[in-house]
Amino acid sequence: MRQASDTPKAKSSAYAWWVVLVLTLTYIIAFVDRQILAVLVGPIKRDLAISDTQISLLLGLAFAVFYTAIGLVAGWLSDRSSRRTILITASCIWSIMTSASGLVRSFGQLLLARMGVGLGEACLNPAAMSLISDYFDRERLGRAIGVYSLGIAIGGGLAALIGGAVLPHIEARGEMLLPLVGATRPWQALMIAVGLSGLVTTALLLTVRDPRDRAPRASRTSPVTIREAARFVGRYRLVYFGLCWPIVAGSLLAIAIGSWIPTFFLRTYGLTPADGAHAIQAWGLILMAGNIIGGVGGGFLIDVFVRRYQDGHMRAILLGLIVAGPSYIAFPQAPSAGLALLILTPAALGSGLLQACGAASLMGVTPSGMRGKISAVYFFAINTIGVGVGPTAVALLTDYVFKSPNLIRHSLTTIAVFATLSGIAAALVARRAYVRMAAAISLDREAPEQP
Repeated sequence: MRQASDTPKAKSSAYAWWVVLVLTLTYIIAFVDRQILAVLVGPIKRDLAISDTQISLLLGLAFAVFYTAIGLVAGWLSDRSSRRTILITASCIWSIMTSASGLVRSFGQLLLARMGVGLGEACLNPAAMSLISDYFDRERLGRAIGVYSLGIAIGGGLAALIGGAVLPHIEARGEMLLPLVGATRPWQALMIAVGLSGLVTTALLLTVRDPRDRAPRASRTSPVTIREAARFVGRYRLVYFGLCWPIVAGSLLAIAIGSWIPTFFLRTYGLTPADGAHAIQAWGLILMAGNIIGGVGGGFLIDVFVRRYQDGHMRAILLGLIVAGPSYIAFPQAPSAGLALLILTPAALGSGLLQACGAASLMGVTPSGMRGKISAVYFFAINTIGVGVGPTAVALLTDYVFKSPNLIRHSLTTIAVFATLSGIAAALVARRAYVRMAAAISLDREAPEQP
């Protein structure tokens, strides 16, 4: 069996944490670019005259199509090529395409622009996860990935804050005249500005070193092939399913439901535009604070669980679902916006823990030479179901089952019940297989055994 890594694991150091910081900032900007559309649903529907189902395609499927397809290629490249180069190129692509979303004049044009955003962002996680795993050993990997996972929390929170605080002010100004662009609607100007902000993190990525690039060519060995990786995953398929599906279920909670939360507040409680903006801002702050606490605390908790229990990762995943699930199930049925926000607080904490658990659990049981490939498949599943199918499932339930935009609360609760119960069941079923896997293989070896 060929060796799976190109270079020895880099020692954890101040520079290693600098790499994590830069990658986290990059993830924040990427997630703002992804989620900003969720807080612009109202003006986009008004100006482009589109339906909830079309909006759901923009929120999910249009992004996910390219994200998932290109992500698999990005995972393969991340095990073979310079991850630094991949990250810089990808950052340029999604930033440009987000700005391009502000230049559109039709649903079809916006659909294509969102596909372009997905194409760029598809390369981020496989390269970043593989890179972080080379800078930290298994005992510290949980907290490093927990910090990186804050990109989702802070990015999603910032998107909500931008939509709630900035959009009303620029909406009040009406149509704008921008240099080189001309007459631009407020939401379009906001998309252009958000996209251009990504160039800052693109510059910071120039400071990131890939240990693989510094290794002497003579010492480099071929990475694990796709066939070898497939055999390894096939041998431990129940474990990988038990690790992946609960996190996919978590993405249904956080992303599919989260994409519709701003719209839910506006429709369900009959809020004025000003009150709606305040509710969205409050949700942004709750999401950011809860995910930060859950993500950072979850990273440390995972490391503690891994040291103490053979099924440490499974315990952390179950805890995240148990904390987040009931909250996501209950909040849509709250009689007031204030109570709904209060109920959502545990959801933000649990989602933060799940975000830290997901990648750390996979990277912790996957040999280094296949981490790019496995993380790509992992994000393929998350984004196909959580991002691609999830928002559209909510819209379809609203449009064709409950048949009223004002009954979106029932669509959200339905999805939350399915995600929570199926995620917990998958983790429970796979716990024993996980323990047997941990006993059968050395998780720190550089190459997998042949089945």
